[in-house]
Amino acid sequence: MRCCDNCFVESQIRDIIISQGVAGKCELCGKNRDKTIELNANSPIIYIIHQILDVYSVVPIDFPKKLQGRIAQIIHDKWNIFSPHVSKIKIFNLLKELFPAEESAKPGFFSKNVGISEHNTPGYLKDHSILKDGLWSDFVTQIITKNRFHTTLIKCDILKEYLRCLVKELPASYDKIFYRGRISKCQLTQDQMGPPPASSASSGRINPEGISVLYLANNLNTTLYEVRAMKYQTVCIGEFKLQSPIKIIDLSSINQISPFDENGDLIKDYPLNIEFLREISKDLLRPISSENHLEYLPIQYICDFIKSLGYDGVEYHSTMDKGGRNFAIFTTNAFKCIKTYQINIKNILYKV
Repeated sequence: MRCCDNCFVESQIRDIIISQGVAGKCELCGKNRDKTIELNANSPIIYIIHQILDVYSVVPIDFPKKLQGRIAQIIHDKWNIFSPHVSKIKIFNLLKELFPAEESAKPGFFSKNVGISEHNTPGYLKDHSILKDGLWSDFVTQIITKNRFHTTLIKCDILKEYLRCLVKELPASYDKIFYRGRISKCQLTQDQMGPPPASSASSGRINPEGISVLYLANNLNTTLYEVRAMKYQTVCIGEFKLQSPIKIIDLSSINQISPFDENGDLIKDYPLNIEFLREISKDLLRPISSENHLEYLPIQYICDFIKSLGYDGVEYHSTMDKGGRNFAIFTTNAFKCIKTYQINIKNILYKV
């Protein structure tokens, strides 16, 4: 079967197809693509997918319903392998064609419900899930209304292992320009474009009130969207450059963590935790009213934990500018403002 890189989201698989692929017609999407690869027994992609199949087996009738399902459905819903446009039936056909030995070794593997046997072991879910009990919504309710600083729902040691897959290192020589904007009628100095003092730091998506961070964006347009400037207002822009090496957590990719990172140690527990990671991603993308700062609390809790691990900041998608990236930098002296200038907002485009 010939497949293209566009039909996969898993980073290792995409890298293999992009580096080794040739032009051809993809049998999954039916389109002619620049990068396709023939999947056969010798393909490293087969080995990657087999790591998932290997942990599943046909389960008995009394196996918990929420922990079982047809293998194609499970891979479609619980694993970040295939792109959303690849249907369950296409995944089913691919698995049956490429992994005939699974049916021989595990009769009924493709036609009956399967699960990971360890997940039904007493105490396993509690010991291996990021959320000890309940759902993301339970965590949100607890952190906002019941126990703000010492929640018992999250197992931080497990979350820490997933965060390690999102580390991005930027060297001091990194030459990209970062941007910060402030609405101001007056031209601000380079010092004034830095992070606010703790005494005047208001609550933001990443930081609670009173804790100062340096918010930056990866381009000028994103900066202008993020400051929410109105027509005829003036925005002072500061351009920043990195001065020392930093390690940040790329939260923009938290819902795309590869189960094959960390030497495959995440594979068995990945289906237990992917929904939690996806909920973090959704919360980061959710527009929040500036008046309702309590809604920031769940992400602030996660980011404060990231800060406690010694990381220098986080990267995340802009909710105001599709495709833009924001950075919340904890180690604020790692950046220096090198230039300031003013921009007058002449027009605003609204869309519904």
